[in-house]
Amino acid sequence: MDPDEVFRHGNESERNAFFEIGKRKNLEGYRMRVALMERLQARSSQTDQGDDQDELRLPDIPRDRGLLLTRPDGFALLDQALAEARADFARYVPGSNKREYDSLQGVKRSSLKYDSPINRLATHPEILRVVSRYMGMLPILHRINLLYSSNDEEVEHSSQFFHLDPEDVIMTKIFVYVEDVDRENGPTTALTADRSKLVRRRIDYRNSRVPDEVIDRFGGAENLVELTGPAGTMAFLDTCRCFHMGSRKAARPRSVIMIQYQTPYAAPASPEGPLPVPPISHVAIPPNPTPLEEYLYALKR
Repeated sequence: MDPDEVFRHGNESERNAFFEIGKRKNLEGYRMRVALMERLQARSSQTDQGDDQDELRLPDIPRDRGLLLTRPDGFALLDQALAEARADFARYVPGSNKREYDSLQGVKRSSLKYDSPINRLATHPEILRVVSRYMGMLPILHRINLLYSSNDEEVEHSSQFFHLDPEDVIMTKIFVYVEDVDRENGPTTALTADRSKLVRRRIDYRNSRVPDEVIDRFGGAENLVELTGPAGTMAFLDTCRCFHMGSRKAARPRSVIMIQYQTPYAAPASPEGPLPVPPISHVAIPPNPTPLEEYLYALKR
């Protein structure tokens, strides 16, 4: 089974088969990722019993919905990450990193290091617990981007139209809102995972853009969720299982931190051999990484 072919043209059953092949060929690593997930869960259970009343608590991502909106209060690290992102967005000249084929603009981060607030947010134990519990294992921290949406034009075949991300069969992206997000700045809109499954099978979906009317007809417009909220809102979204779109023409621009986690069995990586280095970069890996960090940063499969 060719990884690139699965990535570009595979249907649901082909992607699931590729995923299962990857697990079987790397069974020891898969079992370790499950064990690390369970350790994160056990740690959270211990703090629930009163060992540390100041620890962050987040709700779980409902498996049937594949999405979660939450705005944790009193989370100092989140505030530090927002401040770091706002400083980077303030230095960005809108349009200077514009691509013809997408409505999103990537903003250069001032620091990619493991100890930056944004990176520490992405590796916070409670956030990793929530993501791992949803994905069924400790995932790979694949990338962290700052994304600016000008929302001033329509770009054909872009992420402004409903689609599924093709890399994996289960994934979590966290969109952290640097400023308030409402209908006036082109929010991401998603169809819940259970309804997306019906659409995917009805149209034999294969890595394409889907018209709104098809989503409405087979998924039900009442099942669409606008991912809005005040600054600091964290939108957890499985972009492989939930049809989604965003950054459509709107009155105001939008600025978000995007954190992406995926499995080590994702296309287009080969099921065998070492994993490719994630786009998150080498400097994001701490010196003397722990066993959890070795798996999180794809040093081990």
